[in-house]
Amino acid sequence: MTLESVKAVGKVNSPVDGKIIAHNQSVADNNEEEFSKTEADKLWLIELSVKEQPAGLLTEEQYKEHLNSLK
Repeated sequence: MTLESVKAVGKVNSPVDGKIIAHNQSVADNNEEEFSKTEADKLWLIELSVKEQPAGLLTEEQYKEHLNSLK
């Protein structure tokens, strides 16, 4: 998968192998729109289907706790 912006095109790297099962069309459609921090849940790019979750990745709850610790 590649990610395009006004200034560059680059590969998207992932720590897991999987199949893209969904993508966030609203991000692509609104590529010039600025999103506030409260809208961060709208900024996902893809949803992956994976066979095995590698050890060491954060759960959703752990990730939310991490984000809250940055405030």
